[in-house]
Amino acid sequence: MNKIACFSRFRGFLKPLLAASLVGLLAACAANDAEERIRAEEAAFEAQQMAEEQAQQAFAAQERERLAQQRLEEQERQAERERQEREQRAQKEAAARQAELARIEREQQQALAREREMAQRKEQEQLARIAALEAQIAASRENVQRLSAANERLEQSVIAAERLLEALSQEQAKYANTTPEGELLEPLDKEGLAELEARKDALKSEAQALVQP
Repeated sequence: MNKIACFSRFRGFLKPLLAASLVGLLAACAANDAEERIRAEEAAFEAQQMAEEQAQQAFAAQERERLAQQRLEEQERQAERERQEREQRAQKEAAARQAELARIEREQQQALAREREMAQRKEQEQLARIAALEAQIAASRENVQRLSAANERLEQSVIAAERLLEALSQEQAKYANTTPEGELLEPLDKEGLAELEARKDALKSEAQALVQP
């Protein structure tokens, strides 16, 4: 009975102690849970911040890559614009050079045409002068020939006139030999005189015809 009473008293004393221990245990568990929740929340917050930082870093990296790509594309566009501008300038310069060459060729062709025209005109003038000189020479030769022929005819006419004078003298000498009736012993050569006179006149006429233009 004493053992039972002692045990009963011990159980009575143990209940409040167990209750207090349980409360304390529960309080400790609650505190541990709170700390774990806090640590979990802090870990989650840190993980979230880390994820946000990583996301920001990834976004920043993507933005840098985008900007780098944009700059590269802009550089490529600028290089293409510069290439096109250089090509256009080269084409304009080539067109300008071709136009200048064409102008120079036109001027050269015009100058050559003028030179050829002047050369042809000078040649024609020279040919005309040569022809005129040749005509003058031919006319002079013809005049010389006509004058020579006229002089020859005049000389022949003079010779014919001298012969006519001799013949007249001879015929006049016949008048010294006459008959008592006054007739000529030797008849006059009237035909010979007429022939000589006709020859003299013909030669004189021919000379005059040759001298006249």
